[in-house]
Amino acid sequence: MKQLLFSLLFGVCSLTSVLAQSPTFSPIGSKWGFSYQSSFSFGDFQKEAVSDTTIAGRICRKFNTIDRSYLCAPSCSSRQIQGTAFIAQHQDSIFLYNAQQNNFVFLFHFHAQVNDTMLSKQLKYVCMRVGDTLFGGVRLRKWEFKQVCPQFLNTAPLLLVEKVGALNSDWGLPNTCLIDNIYHTLCYFSQSTILFQRNNCISNIEAANLSSNINITPNPVRFNLTIESTHHFDIIRIFNTQGQLVLQQLFQNGQDIDVSSLSNGIYFLSLLDKDGKSATKRFIKN
Repeated sequence: MKQLLFSLLFGVCSLTSVLAQSPTFSPIGSKWGFSYQSSFSFGDFQKEAVSDTTIAGRICRKFNTIDRSYLCAPSCSSRQIQGTAFIAQHQDSIFLYNAQQNNFVFLFHFHAQVNDTMLSKQLKYVCMRVGDTLFGGVRLRKWEFKQVCPQFLNTAPLLLVEKVGALNSDWGLPNTCLIDNIYHTLCYFSQSTILFQRNNCISNIEAANLSSNINITPNPVRFNLTIESTHHFDIIRIFNTQGQLVLQQLFQNGQDIDVSSLSNGIYFLSLLDKDGKSATKRFIKN
């Protein structure tokens, strides 16, 4: 099978001589919600397709974006950044307009076959599966790409759905390794109807408010961690910085959690209620 290489450079060059094409990517009125989490911050990124416009002779779909984050390093604070983005489409390839360089950057391709690859700077994505999925009552093509990421053995697959986009990346191919439970799509709306939902669609800023009502002591901890909350949670989970689940059990307010067997380092404590709402706290195991 012929191998296709799609890269950022390919994207910039290939769009210089194409005719204008109305995008089928993310219909006007559709909305995305993404969640992300790192060692010191977490938040969400939302985008909404609002209209079509023409840039350099190419029809582009305009997106309004909101980036909300909650940073704890060392004190906790939140921020919100609003912006716009423009997407162009040529056949099955999607491009993001770079206003600073006045060009179009390749995001991803919707016609790959098994063993085809896409490139994002130094990271390679290999197509592992091709199929279809029922998305909001419509059957669309679906691709699953595996990241070639030497530093991690178990990376989250990159999922692409025709006319929708990547299900675990905010724009295009991520330039860093995806570790499941760290960075993922929360939900995708079209005309206020949820077409895709993973975990729950709660804003992580709301989760930050829930987190402010949780008290964990001591922190740093050596043996037992005491957890108290004014909100009723049902499940407790602890993840390491690689996104691996190291502990999960039912939660009772005020209970002590034995973490003496954990290796020293930074961990994330996640509490989940029966409605799917979650809150996260960071602690250090000494």
